[in-house]
Amino acid sequence: MFDSLAQLVALKEYAYAVQLDEKHGYARRNLVRQLLYIDQYARALQELNAIDSTFLADNPDLYTMRGETLYGLHQYKEAIINFNHALQSGSTAYVLLLRAKAEWKLGRHANACETYISALAMDSLCTSRKEFIDCDTP
Repeated sequence: MFDSLAQLVALKEYAYAVQLDEKHGYARRNLVRQLLYIDQYARALQELNAIDSTFLADNPDLYTMRGETLYGLHQYKEAIINFNHALQSGSTAYVLLLRAKAEWKLGRHANACETYISALAMDSLCTSRKEFIDCDTP
Protein backbone atom coordinates (compact mmCIF):
# COMPACT_ATOMS: atom_id res chain seq x y z
CA MET A 1 0.00 0.00 0.00
CA PHE A 2 2.77 2.46 0.85
CA ASP A 3 5.81 2.83 -1.37
CA SER A 4 7.96 3.91 1.50
CA LEU A 5 8.09 4.61 5.17
CA ALA A 6 8.52 8.29 4.29
CA GLN A 7 5.08 8.34 2.64
CA LEU A 8 3.49 6.76 5.69
CA VAL A 9 5.17 9.26 8.01
CA ALA A 10 4.14 12.19 5.78
CA LEU A 11 0.55 10.97 5.68
CA LYS A 12 0.40 10.69 9.46
CA GLU A 13 2.06 14.08 10.01
CA TYR A 14 -0.28 15.92 7.64
CA ALA A 15 -3.30 14.18 9.17
CA TYR A 16 -2.08 15.29 12.60
CA ALA A 17 -1.56 18.88 11.40
CA VAL A 18 -5.12 18.94 10.05
CA GLN A 19 -6.37 17.55 13.34
CA LEU A 20 -4.60 20.36 15.21
CA ASP A 21 -6.01 23.06 12.95
CA GLU A 22 -9.02 22.15 10.79
CA LYS A 23 -8.64 25.35 8.75
CA HIS A 24 -4.96 24.77 7.89
CA GLY A 25 -5.34 24.65 4.11
CA TYR A 26 -1.74 23.80 3.27
CA ALA A 27 -1.66 20.82 5.62
CA ARG A 28 -4.95 19.54 4.20
CA ARG A 29 -3.70 20.07 0.62
CA ASN A 30 -0.54 18.11 1.40
CA LEU A 31 -2.60 15.38 3.07
CA VAL A 32 -4.67 15.11 -0.11
CA ARG A 33 -1.50 14.84 -2.19
CA GLN A 34 -0.31 11.94 -0.03
CA LEU A 35 -3.72 10.26 -0.29
CA LEU A 36 -3.55 10.55 -4.09
CA TYR A 37 -0.13 8.85 -4.08
CA ILE A 38 -1.70 5.80 -2.45
CA ASP A 39 -4.93 5.87 -4.48
CA GLN A 40 -7.17 6.74 -1.54
CA TYR A 41 -9.54 8.77 -3.70
CA ALA A 42 -12.65 8.69 -1.50
CA ARG A 43 -10.76 10.02 1.50
CA ALA A 44 -8.94 12.56 -0.67
CA LEU A 45 -12.28 13.89 -1.93
CA GLN A 46 -13.56 14.12 1.64
CA GLU A 47 -10.51 16.20 2.61
CA LEU A 48 -10.82 18.41 -0.49
CA ASN A 49 -14.46 19.09 0.29
CA ALA A 50 -13.41 20.29 3.76
CA ILE A 51 -11.06 22.95 2.39
CA ASP A 52 -12.19 26.53 2.95
CA SER A 53 -13.42 28.22 -0.24
CA THR A 54 -11.13 31.23 0.21
CA PHE A 55 -8.10 28.91 0.32
CA LEU A 56 -9.40 27.16 -2.77
CA ALA A 57 -9.69 30.48 -4.63
CA ASP A 58 -6.04 31.27 -3.83
CA ASN A 59 -4.77 27.80 -4.79
CA PRO A 60 -6.13 26.77 -8.19
CA ASP A 61 -3.91 23.66 -8.14
CA LEU A 62 -6.56 22.21 -5.83
CA TYR A 63 -8.90 22.02 -8.83
CA THR A 64 -6.34 19.78 -10.51
CA MET A 65 -6.14 17.63 -7.39
CA ARG A 66 -9.95 17.45 -7.18
CA GLY A 67 -10.05 16.49 -10.87
CA GLU A 68 -7.47 13.74 -10.31
CA THR A 69 -9.48 12.51 -7.34
CA LEU A 70 -12.75 12.44 -9.25
CA TYR A 71 -11.02 10.72 -12.17
CA GLY A 72 -9.77 8.06 -9.77
CA LEU A 73 -13.37 7.61 -8.61
CA HIS A 74 -14.49 7.23 -12.26
CA GLN A 75 -16.47 10.47 -12.10
CA TYR A 76 -15.12 11.71 -15.41
CA LYS A 77 -17.64 14.50 -16.12
CA GLU A 78 -16.98 16.08 -12.73
CA ALA A 79 -13.24 15.62 -13.23
CA ILE A 80 -13.41 17.55 -16.51
CA ILE A 81 -15.26 20.41 -14.80
CA ASN A 82 -12.45 20.68 -12.25
CA PHE A 83 -9.73 20.41 -14.88
CA ASN A 84 -11.45 23.25 -16.76
CA HIS A 85 -11.38 25.38 -13.58
CA ALA A 86 -7.68 24.63 -13.21
CA LEU A 87 -7.05 25.59 -16.82
CA GLN A 88 -8.72 28.98 -16.31
CA SER A 89 -5.80 29.96 -14.11
CA GLY A 90 -3.32 28.96 -16.80
CA SER A 91 -2.98 26.05 -19.17
CA THR A 92 -0.52 23.36 -18.39
CA ALA A 93 0.21 20.33 -20.50
CA TYR A 94 -0.33 18.07 -17.49
CA VAL A 95 -3.88 19.31 -16.84
CA LEU A 96 -4.72 19.17 -20.55
CA LEU A 97 -3.49 15.58 -20.63
CA LEU A 98 -5.62 14.69 -17.62
CA ARG A 99 -8.65 16.29 -19.24
CA ALA A 100 -7.96 14.38 -22.48
CA LYS A 101 -7.90 11.10 -20.55
CA ALA A 102 -11.23 11.89 -18.88
CA GLU A 103 -12.75 12.85 -22.22
CA TRP A 104 -11.50 9.59 -23.73
CA LYS A 105 -13.04 7.59 -20.87
CA LEU A 106 -16.39 9.25 -21.64
CA GLY A 107 -16.12 8.18 -25.27
CA ARG A 108 -15.49 11.72 -26.50
CA HIS A 109 -12.55 10.60 -28.60
CA ALA A 110 -12.47 13.57 -30.99
CA ASN A 111 -12.44 16.05 -28.08
CA ALA A 112 -9.88 13.94 -26.27
CA CYS A 113 -7.57 13.95 -29.28
CA GLU A 114 -7.92 17.70 -29.73
CA THR A 115 -7.09 18.26 -26.06
CA TYR A 116 -4.23 15.75 -26.19
CA ILE A 117 -2.72 17.47 -29.25
CA SER A 118 -2.88 20.80 -27.38
CA ALA A 119 -1.06 19.20 -24.45
CA LEU A 120 1.50 17.68 -26.78
CA ALA A 121 2.16 21.08 -28.38
CA MET A 122 3.05 22.42 -24.91
CA ASP A 123 5.13 19.43 -23.78
CA SER A 124 6.38 16.62 -25.99
CA LEU A 125 6.79 14.38 -22.92
CA CYS A 126 3.02 13.88 -22.95
CA THR A 127 3.55 11.06 -25.45
CA SER A 128 5.04 8.92 -22.68
CA ARG A 129 2.04 9.53 -20.38
CA LYS A 130 -0.90 9.26 -22.77
CA GLU A 131 -1.60 5.63 -21.79
CA PHE A 132 -4.74 4.48 -23.66
CA ILE A 133 -5.35 7.59 -25.79
CA ASP A 134 -5.01 6.68 -29.46
CA CYS A 135 -4.82 9.77 -31.66
CA ASP A 136 -3.16 10.63 -34.92
CA THR A 137 -0.69 13.33 -34.05
CA PRO A 138 0.97 15.81 -36.41
